[in-house]
Order: sequence, then structure tokens, then C-alpha cells
Amino acid sequence: MLKRARCIGLMCVLILVAVLVLLQISGSHSEALQVDYALVHFQHGQSLRKAGHTKVALREFRKAIRLRWHWQVPLNSAAWILATDPDPEIRRPQEALALARRAAAITGNGSAGILDTLAAAYAAAGRFDDAIDAAEAALTLISAEQATDLVVQIQSRLEGYRQGKPYVEQP
Repeated sequence: MLKRARCIGLMCVLILVAVLVLLQISGSHSEALQVDYALVHFQHGQSLRKAGHTKVALREFRKAIRLRWHWQVPLNSAAWILATDPDPEIRRPQEALALARRAAAITGNGSAGILDTLAAAYAAAGRFDDAIDAAEAALTLISAEQATDLVVQIQSRLEGYRQGKPYVEQP
């Protein structure tokens, strides 16, 4: 598992080098460079999360957020981990709530996935009425033709919130 994580890390470094070379060739400015660094950190975080390295993935998402604070994708990913991780040492409901609120504000509360994360963060913080409202708002954004799996997942979590139970991912 450790060899795989190192390979993933090496692959991300190689991608970063390629991006830097392309930016240098195209004459892009430092702002564009920051955007690409954020993307590399985010993608590295995604790979680490899939490999089961949640703490390191969370660090990468935070780096992406520091570089591109207005990008809702790493905000949402970090908030989800902080709200739902099975390890209580990783869960930080208040931080999850702050990140999820920021992601929701960036999207104008127009993303069902982000509102689902916001609901999980509210529930993790013990604010079940707010969790129910956010989950119901997420469900209203999903059309009948869209993401039926997401609807089932949100409805399942919503039932838990109504019973005063936060959602925690299974290890």
C-alpha cells in the first residue's frame, strides 16, 4: 500500500512538472500557476483518499483551498471528510460546517452534492433541524432524470438526521 501511495505521489509530481513546463512555454503569470498547483493538490488528495490515506488527503485538500479559496470542489471534499470520517480524531464538525457553508455560498446553494455535505456537517455539529433543511433543499435540486443513486443516499441520510443521528461513513 505504501509503494502505491509513493507511486501516486511521484505521478502527481511528474504532472506538476509538466504543468510548470507548459506554463513557462506559454508565458502564463503566477496567478495561473497557483490555479494549477491547486488542481495538482486536489487531484493528489483524491488519489490518496481512494487509496485510504484520509489524513494526508485532507492535507492536500487544505493546500488546494489555501491556493484557491473560492474553488468549491476541494472545500466540499474537505468538509465531507471532516463531517463524516469514521475516525473521530479526523472529524471536526465546526470546521466542516465552515467549509461546507463557504462551498454552498460559492454555488449560490445550487449544488445538491454540496448541500448534502452541508447537511452532513450540520448533523455532525448536532444541528439536526438545519441538516434536515439542507438535505431537503438538496433533494429539490435533483430532477427526476438525475442522479437517482444520490437521491437514495440523501434520503437515507435524511432519515438519520430526523432521528437525531449524524451520518458517519463506514470504514
